[in-house]
Amino acid sequence: MVILNTIIDKIETLKDNSIKIVLETQEIEGKEALELFSLRNKYIYTFLKETPFEKDELDIKEPMKEFKTDKTPSQRLRSVLYVYWNEKKPTSDFETFYKSKMSELTEYIKSKLN
Repeated sequence: MVILNTIIDKIETLKDNSIKIVLETQEIEGKEALELFSLRNKYIYTFLKETPFEKDELDIKEPMKEFKTDKTPSQRLRSVLYVYWNEKKPTSDFETFYKSKMSELTEYIKSKLN
């Protein structure tokens, strides 16, 4: 676990409605820097709090992963749909395709309800 004292430098909303947060830290060296760089391009759990963490707040159990990857089930589905879209030689943008397929899936599951 890496605990850093940071400042939120920038917050942006991206095209897919996700949020990009840019954090700034003081100078980091040694083991802490190595740990931080080892987390690059990985899904991580982030806790933001204005005051320092208390010891009992840091005793957090690791959530069980449903799959061997770091992705959530919805992220896995989105990734699979992206590969499928890409292989179909797309004529529309991915967001349109994704919303259409998710709507189809939703309607299919709804049709199976009593």
